[in-house]
Amino acid sequence: MRLVFYTSCGFPWGGSEELWSSTARRALEEGHDILVSVFDWPQLHPRIQELREKGAQLQLRRRFYPHVMRRLQKKLLNLCLRQESKFTYHGYINAFQPTHIFFSLASGDEIALDSGDLMVFIRQTKVPFTVMYHSVTPGYVYPPDLAVNMREVFRRSSWNLFSSKMQMQLYGEQLSYDLPNTRIVHHPLRQLQSAPYPDIASGPVRMCMVGSLIKRWKGQDIALEVLSSPQWHERSWVLDIYGKGPDVEVLQVFCNTNGLQERVHLKGFVEDIDAILASHHIVLIPSRQDTGPIILFEAMQAARPVVGTPMGAMPEHLHDGVNGFLADRISKEGFSDALERCWQSRNTWEEIGQRARAYINATYDPQPERTLLELITQ
Repeated sequence: MRLVFYTSCGFPWGGSEELWSSTARRALEEGHDILVSVFDWPQLHPRIQELREKGAQLQLRRRFYPHVMRRLQKKLLNLCLRQESKFTYHGYINAFQPTHIFFSLASGDEIALDSGDLMVFIRQTKVPFTVMYHSVTPGYVYPPDLAVNMREVFRRSSWNLFSSKMQMQLYGEQLSYDLPNTRIVHHPLRQLQSAPYPDIASGPVRMCMVGSLIKRWKGQDIALEVLSSPQWHERSWVLDIYGKGPDVEVLQVFCNTNGLQERVHLKGFVEDIDAILASHHIVLIPSRQDTGPIILFEAMQAARPVVGTPMGAMPEHLHDGVNGFLADRISKEGFSDALERCWQSRNTWEEIGQRARAYINATYDPQPERTLLELITQ
């Protein structure tokens, strides 16, 4: 088959890229022809480079609208054309003659928002397509025109895929729409090495957070506000924050002004997740918008207790006091209560971690890239 993988990720790489890239690699290995459409970041990510070396065709899209002359040419051509004949910037997809198109949407509404081009394309195409939604904003109210477009995308798509049941439910409620052709698909996990649980009596409790430094999504500021309170200043702990992103300076300033600079360390991006999890007792995920954070599942797989918020996949998989700790709301107060319950139960952390590992091994799809490839090639 001839498959297109189209990603709208607003960063050179992120957790949302793991599923489609792993599926594309598997498709190449099974003999399918592949076209990958990504933004023209200054440096090609190694995973994209690998796909090209394995035989995938690569289409680099401008991160902003095309050049002025091309926009003007398109606008003039489309003035006298009917909707079904209008030109779009995605003619390269038609030229590839695909049998299926897979859209990996970081924000979830990229097709519907692009009413003058990408929305036109999916209305015109006769090629089956699947959409994977990687985000949702709780409490968001869709403008009427955007809501109409969103419903149409859901209706036209062969499959509408999500990272969590909560995400799927929120979309349905926000759009007042019974979503068709839905399914939950997991993300591929790295095969982690089994590491002994660190001795909790030999030094300070070691906590970590892993993810892009974007606090409106990942909520690192929620955890830092909790840890800056007087009761936590009296306890023995350190927090290592792994990742990079636009809020690194804001987070560092907060630590400096709240007396946390000796306890909280911004480590930058570190590839070796094995080493991170092996050297920490617990993992904090104070997320505001994550739908299926990979670090949740990798921490559980590594038998490390997680303290999370009721967002995305966490309420689905974290059972408070059993295989982790779950806040009752996304707020400083809610996360503070959950972290306090966790701290008071620290003599059971190793046991809780083992229950988390057993749970994830029994419930998580070990090969989601195979599952996805079967869906889009059936």
